[in-house]
Amino acid sequence: MGSAAFEEIKRAGRLPSPKAVALELMRLLDEKSTPISQITSTVETDPVLSSRLLKLVNSPLAGVSRTIASLAMAVNLIGRPAVRNLVLGMSLIDPGKKALAGRFDYQEFWSKSLARAVSARHLTRFFKACAPDEAFTTALVSRIGALGFAATHPDDYDQIQSRVNGGPIAKHLLVEREVFGIDQNELSAEMMAEWYLADVFCDAVRHQNVVDLAKVEIDDRSRILISQLNLANSFADIFVKPVVYQEDLAAVVESFESMNLDRELLNDTFDLAKQEWHELGSVFAVKTNKNVPSLADTHSRASRDQRPILVVDDDPTSLKLLVNALTEAGYEVRSAVNGFDAFKAIRAEGYQMVITDWNMPKMDGLQLCGALRNSEVVGFVYVIVLTSSTGNEVLSKAFDAGADDFLIKPWKKIELLARLKAGFRTLNLESNLAAEQRAAHKTNAELASLNDKLKRMATTDELTGLYNRREAMSRLNEYWARAKRRNTPLSCIAFDIDNFKKCNDTYGHDVGDIVLRDTARILKRSVRASESVFRMGGEEFMILCPDSTAAMAEKGAERIRAQVEANRIKHLGATYAVTISGGVAEVVGSMNNCDEVLKVADRALYEAKAAGRNRVMIGQFAPIPVA
Repeated sequence: MGSAAFEEIKRAGRLPSPKAVALELMRLLDEKSTPISQITSTVETDPVLSSRLLKLVNSPLAGVSRTIASLAMAVNLIGRPAVRNLVLGMSLIDPGKKALAGRFDYQEFWSKSLARAVSARHLTRFFKACAPDEAFTTALVSRIGALGFAATHPDDYDQIQSRVNGGPIAKHLLVEREVFGIDQNELSAEMMAEWYLADVFCDAVRHQNVVDLAKVEIDDRSRILISQLNLANSFADIFVKPVVYQEDLAAVVESFESMNLDRELLNDTFDLAKQEWHELGSVFAVKTNKNVPSLADTHSRASRDQRPILVVDDDPTSLKLLVNALTEAGYEVRSAVNGFDAFKAIRAEGYQMVITDWNMPKMDGLQLCGALRNSEVVGFVYVIVLTSSTGNEVLSKAFDAGADDFLIKPWKKIELLARLKAGFRTLNLESNLAAEQRAAHKTNAELASLNDKLKRMATTDELTGLYNRREAMSRLNEYWARAKRRNTPLSCIAFDIDNFKKCNDTYGHDVGDIVLRDTARILKRSVRASESVFRMGGEEFMILCPDSTAAMAEKGAERIRAQVEANRIKHLGATYAVTISGGVAEVVGSMNNCDEVLKVADRALYEAKAAGRNRVMIGQFAPIPVA
């Protein structure tokens, strides 16, 4: 009895299962005493099965030198265990059946299943965990659970396919368990058990996608079978891909080499499995992909991230040969019939890899090279020039024109692909260099921005946005030195908000901050372009007035004082009036340093407050007499 989830799936609809004649044959073949005559008479009751067995024994797989027309002889030649396993697969595959769910491709399912089966059969030479026919059958039905879901719950499985949208198998299994309470691997194993396949094969299928097998209680033979199934599935993935990239082949090679298996044996096994897949495809009437590359092509294949190639040739035959060779190697190819059209295409589409013939109308290959090298729009383009001419002079002329590489016609595919690889490496280096330069520019810009920000933080008062005391002293020293050097006037104004402590104590620091910010805004708005405003601390402000006498600075200070007095600050429905007092000082020749002009301005400010506040006074410098 299977699991509750399996029993529920069975009740929901019709699961894929071998025909009655196949089940009877499997029972008869299990009994060694069953005569051949009884087996053949049972096979003959199913014309389709009879036809497939005869096709198989007469295919190159069986290696029989003459045509076999007798079913009895076919069974003897293939062997009872192999016939038993083949009968199971033959009875399940129905190539005439249409898709069961909107996103479930029935033809692709059986094509990949057959690819997986023949690959597993050939991989037994390395894993040696079972007989080839057992490996074939196990791999063939190892994903039958997916077909089971599509058959019994087509709408639900269609939604699962939409949710997963071609994602990894782990995501498929997770969503299947969420929806059905069982995943396709578990369902496959339950179905296999009903067909009397051994537990070791059922366990291997059930756990074939478990990441950490150390946590699973299965025997060593099942673990070996899981490795065999996974590698067979990697083969099958490549067999059914419409386009195979270098990374796809490299992943299989890496997986194989991680098991310390011989690379040359892998290449042979891959090619044998591919050939058998095509041959068995005709036996089972399953479509197979005729354009699968060999593993030996790993390094000459296109990478998934490589850009399209533009091929330029005015000769249709030569152009077709180039396009076909590159397309077969997995490249995306575009074409043009002369250099003029190619140049327009490069400017419009941004091609970076170009293979061009030398002799063409309108614009030949060398003229195209020159146009590309002189263009400020197209960027870096790698150009391979093809020509039937030979000699160092021809070679020199091509490189002088701007060609990056050179190939003599008639070219050899292996050399063409090798030179393409070198070209793409150059393009990648160029791209990486450009990316590094962009990153460096970005970093420099960010550092400059950060430096500006740090400088603003170091020189700016956070509350008011005015320059702070540190910047005030730096500017005063700078203006002092300039005034002394040029013998020009320099004045400063010290301002203080009247009764500011009382404002804070009465209305709170929030209102006090608003008063500071609004007063700072009026000061900044009211000064001349050459003047600078600073917050010296607390409620104290200073304005530096280069090229201004004390009388000129006093006039400006009085204008600012009046604007502050006229201003009304509104906050939370309340209105506040603010006044300021100011002291003006001018640098005079008898001053020894800039601190003295600040002291004069501070004394004048103190006098303005003592005189009643809300006024401006000019201070007078009185040097301390030398004893």
